[in-house]
Amino acid sequence: MPMREKEFSSDLGATAACTLRIAKGGEQPVSPGMKECVKADAWFGSITCADVLSVHNFKSIMSVRTNCGLFPKAFIEEVLKDAPDGTHIILTGTGPRGTQLMKIGYRYSSKKNLLFIASQDGGSTRTGTSYEMKFTDEFGNVCVRFVDRPEIVSEFFMDSNIIDSFNHMRQFELAMEKKWYTHDGYFRLLTTMEAIGVTQALYLSRHHKLFETYNLCNHQESNDDMAMVKTIQIKKFAGILAKQLFRKGEALAIEERVTNPQPNVGPLPSQITVAVTNNSDLSTLDTSIRGSTEKSKDKNGRSHQMFSLPKKRNERTGKLRRIQRFCQRCRDVDGVSVNSSTICITCNRAFCTLSSFNNNQDCYQAHINNCGCFEKIERAPKRPRTNNYSN
Repeated sequence: MPMREKEFSSDLGATAACTLRIAKGGEQPVSPGMKECVKADAWFGSITCADVLSVHNFKSIMSVRTNCGLFPKAFIEEVLKDAPDGTHIILTGTGPRGTQLMKIGYRYSSKKNLLFIASQDGGSTRTGTSYEMKFTDEFGNVCVRFVDRPEIVSEFFMDSNIIDSFNHMRQFELAMEKKWYTHDGYFRLLTTMEAIGVTQALYLSRHHKLFETYNLCNHQESNDDMAMVKTIQIKKFAGILAKQLFRKGEALAIEERVTNPQPNVGPLPSQITVAVTNNSDLSTLDTSIRGSTEKSKDKNGRSHQMFSLPKKRNERTGKLRRIQRFCQRCRDVDGVSVNSSTICITCNRAFCTLSSFNNNQDCYQAHINNCGCFEKIERAPKRPRTNNYSN
């Protein structure tokens, strides 16, 4: 559907109608007396937009540049022409639909003015957080000068660069479009869409503080004023995310082949094929594995399935013995190397099961109860063995 045919477009115009639809489609406040505040840059800011948002019970503060119809732009610029930095002027008036609006002019620097339109309840016009203006002196040193500005303008600039910082992180830090040089426009579009998904996942992880660490002063409790937060960078996060996706994809593919085997295709219903490259990685074994049909779920609802490693014939003796791997829990928690012939195919790790050889210790069940997480115990290195010689 064209933009001009969508809701509110015939009365408000495309830009104001789009802003109103986005605001009405967002999350509504929990308390009935509260109002959501809409902040927009110069592309959306206009008297018409602020007026209609007030009618629909929204607060607003928006920058105004080209869409200045009904806005006293020439008057404000004339008043602030020779004013010093930090000067601001506030005009109040009534919008076309009878709402109370504020027109704000702010002297950003000696050569530039910033214009804003806000609802009457959009914020306070008292002096807020000062703007840090950085410049170099005649000797090349970086100097800082604080410029006053109204509190409503300070709150606007706290959130105004969210979209710009998102695009900067996607285009210049991750820069997936620059990793492959191609003339295929669809491939370029695919890398852009994947980069958007990775960046959104990083913002989601920061919201839930999955990778944050705190450096505290004087070992006191953490808060925003006294703790320095270190967040993970997007390139490292992309590597972690890619590894998790690959491991999850392999686990889902194996689980699908076990639960829904295709007739006359691949291994039998009670068999599955995986691969092993070393003693700890169970992702590349070139032999069939006998699996149990029982599945166990951990506290997060993730299904785990246990499989027995296949038998291998000894070339010297000709006997069949099962392939064994070190139990992950015994090695990390107990600090001992215990062989096991069963693995969790979901996590690609080996674990002990109930047996007289390991004092009936069920590491596989402990793995499920702890959702696959064990605290690794750091132990002192073993004392080196010395040889005693006698005369």
